[in-house]
Amino acid sequence: MMPRHSLRAGGVLVSFVLLVGLFAPVLSNDKPIFLWTREGRVLLPPLADYPIPARWKTPIAGNETLWKITPEEAWIRIPALIPYSVTEIDLDSILQPPSRRHWLGTDRLGRDVAARWVHGAAVSITVGIFAMLISLGIGVLFGSTAGYFGGISDTILSRILEIVFCFPTLFLILALIGMIDSTGMVPIIAAIGLTRWTGMARYVRGEFLSLRERDFVRSARAAGASNARIIFHHILPHSLPPVLVTAAFGVSGAVLLETALSFLGFGIQPPTPSWGNILSEGQAALQRGWWLTLGPAAGIFLTVLGFNLLGDGLRDRLDPIADGRL
Repeated sequence: MMPRHSLRAGGVLVSFVLLVGLFAPVLSNDKPIFLWTREGRVLLPPLADYPIPARWKTPIAGNETLWKITPEEAWIRIPALIPYSVTEIDLDSILQPPSRRHWLGTDRLGRDVAARWVHGAAVSITVGIFAMLISLGIGVLFGSTAGYFGGISDTILSRILEIVFCFPTLFLILALIGMIDSTGMVPIIAAIGLTRWTGMARYVRGEFLSLRERDFVRSARAAGASNARIIFHHILPHSLPPVLVTAAFGVSGAVLLETALSFLGFGIQPPTPSWGNILSEGQAALQRGWWLTLGPAAGIFLTVLGFNLLGDGLRDRLDPIADGRL
């Protein structure tokens, strides 16, 4: 695949998954969306007003809590795309296959799988992005310090990096979760972010070792620039291409780790939906509800594929040799 096509395809897939996660409360909710209207027109500042059909208006008289509603004003009621909440139990709709009413079917408690899939996307993407940001910060800090100063600092930090790198990532995450002794999204983000910074640190260290002897760094040092200014204003911007590529791959790896942890029961706990625990519930009822695994499996596949294509496209686009500029 050409670099431009890879970058474009990865950007489309990543944008789709991010939009689903960002608008999860709007796409799937048992509470409808309301917009303020006046005299039959939708008010969307700073956009222009748009006319609305009269049948969409739901007058609310005497409501002074939100927008000081008057008899001339009303609310436009827009139902959610998937009119079910993630915790809505319907014992009359247990393990129903995909249909027009339930696009991805229902689970063993009658909950809509599509609604849970949408909210699971928000959880998985949030964990992946914030865990990557934590590992990015630690990796850049360790790598830049070791690569710029060298000597004893490089030796000590490199040994710490090697020690952390020796431990299997999954077992190290499980140990950290056990030490934190808490459940929820924050401990998972912290555990993944604190264990996946070694690859980032190695890339940054290599870039700093190469760039610290360049002429522009020597000129900045001769001009009296401080070490912090040289690191953050001169060397770090030139080392961003491999950092961005590693960050793109890091998000997909963090999503896979969160999915594995939730699947094993150590990650996001029910009733909060996650692609991992949805897959776990689907495996328990695989013979009766084969459709339970389709949604999360497709979501994981598209997310990992999108970020990997994005990273691959960025790597080829930012490499002047691979891109044909040299």
